[in-house]
Formats: sequence, structure tokens, C-alpha cells
Amino acid sequence: THVHQHPAEQASILNCFNLEDHPVTREIVFEPVRFGLDGKRSYKVEVTSSRQTGNQYSLNVTIPSYGHTLVEVRSQI
Repeated sequence: THVHQHPAEQASILNCFNLEDHPVTREIVFEPVRFGLDGKRSYKVEVTSSRQTGNQYSLNVTIPSYGHTLVEVRSQI
């Protein structure tokens, strides 16, 4: 998994990879401030379920076999 930060907006894209021969579901902990996003804002997560705990978001991402899934995290403000 790797993260791309939008150059002008409070948003990021997580690119989650699966190199296995079967689909997998992974839990990823995303901390917006670690990737240059404003920690005082709330964020909406697209494509997957998420749960916010403090300044962290726990994401449950299902990734197809030998594939990838893009997850968008965008400021709600």
C-alpha cells in the first residue's frame, strides 16, 4: 500500500495492492497528519468502510487477487 497526497487539496489516494492468488481484506490504519493533511479536519473515506478513532481512520479494504484497490480520503470541510 502506498499513499499519494493531492498537491492542492486536503485529500489523499491510497493504492492498496494484493500479490496473492485470492482476494484479501486488509485493515489499514491511516493517520492524515502523517501524510501532510490537516489533523483538525474530519475526512470522508470513499470505496471502503472506515471507523475514526481520534486522529486515525481504520479502513477495511477488500483487494482482488493479483489486483489493487484505490481508496480516496477527502476533507469534509
